[in-house]
Amino acid sequence: MIGANALPFSEAVDTTAASSEPNEPLTPCQSLSLDRTAWYKFTPASDESITVNAGNPSNTVVAVYTGSSVSNLSQVACHFSFTTFHADAGTTYYIQTGIEQGSGRTGTPIQFSVAATPPPTVNFGFFPSDPNTFDNILFIDFSSDPGGLGFSSWTWTFGDGTSSTGPSVSHQYANDGDYTVKLSVETPDGRSGEFSQTVSVRTHDVVIKKFTVPTSARSGQTRQISVGISNRHYPETVQVLVLRSVPNEQNALVGELTQQVPVLPTGRTATFNYNYTFSSADAAVGKVTFFAVANISGHKDALPSDNEAISLPTKVIG
Repeated sequence: MIGANALPFSEAVDTTAASSEPNEPLTPCQSLSLDRTAWYKFTPASDESITVNAGNPSNTVVAVYTGSSVSNLSQVACHFSFTTFHADAGTTYYIQTGIEQGSGRTGTPIQFSVAATPPPTVNFGFFPSDPNTFDNILFIDFSSDPGGLGFSSWTWTFGDGTSSTGPSVSHQYANDGDYTVKLSVETPDGRSGEFSQTVSVRTHDVVIKKFTVPTSARSGQTRQISVGISNRHYPETVQVLVLRSVPNEQNALVGELTQQVPVLPTGRTATFNYNYTFSSADAAVGKVTFFAVANISGHKDALPSDNEAISLPTKVIG
């Protein structure tokens, strides 16, 4: 018998001289047969989760019952090596352990222990790690249960007044900010835990609003090309590339500029100017098309689709 205040309890169980009682359940997990068993009785003083471990040697079984006699047992839990169950205060539990029949380990002491089950270890991750207001952020539970039961519920609070449930969820924030996200989990036997971390939402986004090229030019003539960048969120370091394209040729770099772009009011843009001298090769083709590409230094652009632009063709004559 295990005393009510004796947890954690452990001992080496020698089943060499053990036998079985009439009507004793000898296939508790419905797959192994036991011929030598040991029994313990435990009555908890308070409601708690209990883990019974008999994992050494291998081929051991742990089963837990309630009832008034060997012939009148109701199984509460059964598993190989260890099992976890919720114990009610004042209820007597009968714990059976033994080694698989024919395993060749008869006489090997079983390292048997009974202890209160630790709470779950709660953790989670999210993707992307640098979210913005356009992202649908995926939150993934990385929690573990030392009792081996897993989880019956997951509750997420996102720090903006909203919540969700499930082992993995997605959420989109309406505004930039630092949000405390909390995951609370519960196991089937009533243990619980929680974990919080800060999610920083920052929307970095620049847009090519203007792309001005000459409508026509002569061979040998130098003309200006301008790219206008709008920026509504944070001061940014922006690189803008302009490339030239003609049919059947590889794109060629016209120019690259990197500038500081402040936050600008609606309708205002930061201008990136380039000079291009049209060549006789351009005149031979008769037209040139230009591409512009904008990149934010050090940050992911929230909407990269508006960071590229293509001009109308410039007519070139000799």
